[in-house]
Amino acid sequence: MTDANTCATTGVNAYSQGCYDRLIDILAQYKTYIIIGGVIVGVVEILAILFAILLYCRKKDYEPL
Repeated sequence: MTDANTCATTGVNAYSQGCYDRLIDILAQYKTYIIIGGVIVGVVEILAILFAILLYCRKKDYEPL
């Protein structure tokens, strides 16, 4: 906490890289994992929609109670 107090007045231990630049660096570093995760989520969503459609079509085969 003392570093934060002195940083505002002296500039010692100040961040040299901004938040946006750091975020871009992190995204670039983990780009492959982010793409793989997006593809997996997309495939699961497509399978869920297909399963819901199949259940809806199957519902027509049953007689009303």
